[in-house]
Amino acid sequence: MAFCSTCGTQGNAGTFCTNCGSAIADSAPAATMSATAQPAPNSFAPAGTSNLNSNQNQKTNSFAIVALVVSLAGSLFFLGWVGAIFGHISLSQIKRTGEKGRGMAIAGLVIGYAALAGAAVILGLVALGTAVNTSFNNVASSL
Repeated sequence: MAFCSTCGTQGNAGTFCTNCGSAIADSAPAATMSATAQPAPNSFAPAGTSNLNSNQNQKTNSFAIVALVVSLAGSLFFLGWVGAIFGHISLSQIKRTGEKGRGMAIAGLVIGYAALAGAAVILGLVALGTAVNTSFNNVASSL
C-alpha cells in the first residue's frame, strides 16, 4: 500500500500522490501520520486543481481600471460622471465574478463624484458671476 508523507493519503497507486502531487513512499506505517494531517505550508497544488487560498490567478476587472483612469482624466475635462458610471458597473461585476480591483473601482467612484461636485460648484460660481455682472450693468445703465 502506498502512503503519501505530505498529505497523508493512503492507497495511491503510482509514484505520485493523486491528492497533492508529491512523490510517495511504497510503504509506510499508517500510525506515523495523524488523522488530521495537513499539507506542507509551501506545497503547490497539482496541475488541474484549484487552491482556494490563492489569488494569483485572479485577474483585475477591466472596468475598474477604466473607472479610475477616466475619473482622473475626467476631473480635468468635466467627465468625472463617466468614471462614476464605470465604477458602479465594475463593482457589480466584481461582486458577481470575484475578480480583483474593488479598490480601484471605489477610487474611480470617489474621484468621479468629487469631479462631478467640483464641476457643479464651478458651474454655480459662473452662473452667480454672470447674474451679478448683469445686475451691475443694469444698475449702471440706469444711472
